[in-house]
Amino acid sequence: MKHKLFTFGLVSILLASGIGTLSGCSDEDSSSESSHTVTKVNHKKSSSTNSESNEESSSGSKSKVPSEYENALATAKDYDEDQPMSKAGLLDQLTSKDGEGFTQDAGQYAVDHLNADWNENALKCARNYLKEEHLSRSDVQEQLSSSIDDGGEGFTSDQVQYAMSHLND
Repeated sequence: MKHKLFTFGLVSILLASGIGTLSGCSDEDSSSESSHTVTKVNHKKSSSTNSESNEESSSGSKSKVPSEYENALATAKDYDEDQPMSKAGLLDQLTSKDGEGFTQDAGQYAVDHLNADWNENALKCARNYLKEEHLSRSDVQEQLSSSIDDGGEGFTSDQVQYAMSHLND
């Protein structure tokens, strides 16, 4: 019985720690992935972080910004350092149940206060698709501009145009 409980506990810990996969734009080598596979990086510290944040904000924190919003912003900064994403892609990662699980309001606060260079993120993502995924320029453009729901990166048309015009710089 102890062995079964230990095994169940170990599996639960591994799942809660966020072993997972998102963005084909990560700077890591993805040569073993198919050319259109999107690799997801999960930054979950623990499954209780978000609920603890909610408890702290309701228990009279001195900060005017709820701690869940601050945690979402800190997580967004981690993503922005690790891999280039669009604003839409980052918001989806922060708020989806398969991602970080923050509330929509906390995720929106995070992407609005991140001060990311979305044009540069689009360019980095485009370069990665060319170098690591070996996509054609037209496929890169399509991947960057396609919506998150369609498996794309969700960059705006201006950001895609910037990336495509600076690929050879």
